[in-house]
Amino acid sequence: GDESMYRALAQLAIAEGRPQEAIPLARKGALGCFGCTGDLIGEAYEKLGIVDSAIAAYEAALRPPTYGSDYQNWRPVVVPRAMFKLGELYESQGAQQKARDRYAAFVDLWQQADPALQPTVQVARGRLTSLTGAR
Repeated sequence: GDESMYRALAQLAIAEGRPQEAIPLARKGALGCFGCTGDLIGEAYEKLGIVDSAIAAYEAALRPPTYGSDYQNWRPVVVPRAMFKLGELYESQGAQQKARDRYAAFVDLWQQADPALQPTVQVARGRLTSLTGAR
């Protein structure tokens, strides 16, 4: 439906450096499923430097979508991306336990992923190791 179109428009706005325009588009695309475009809203807030709102949006993206939503298909893309970003953002804020939780969940989810994705898994593992050592 229209959700996919709004999602695409939000992605385009982010890619073209118009993050503030991406947020209302992404919200419109979520259509009653708060969090279904949380990965895009998070990215837009991140680019605007509003970390708390970015974290809230990425966390919302981890929640299961509304039943019957088109977004079931997006889950494999949205969830790992949000988890990795949350690891980075929590780490940047010094919230080490939360960062560890998100990186660990990401590694768990993607350790069997395509070879093309393995470099990201290695980065997450590395972050996890240094955070665990940094108690």
